[in-house]
Amino acid sequence: MQPLRIGVVRLDRAATLAAVAETARSALGVAELAELNGVPAAAVLPAGTVLKTVVGPTPSRTRKALPHSSRHVAAGERRVGDRGAR
Repeated sequence: MQPLRIGVVRLDRAATLAAVAETARSALGVAELAELNGVPAAAVLPAGTVLKTVVGPTPSRTRKALPHSSRHVAAGERRVGDRGAR
């Protein structure tokens, strides 16, 4: 089992924290993500928003990938839906 890690995602389109939690493989729920990032849990976050996440082992569940651009993502960032190994 791998340890939990801090991750960073940049939204390529507007999204709710619920969508981010689902697609970014977050080990945190919506309320915890909201607290970690200092935003309301029900907020719709604009494209370009950078969020902290916690990534690690989570129960299996179906994940819907958000579309993202093919532009370069800065070192240490992941696009929402990026499933590449780190």
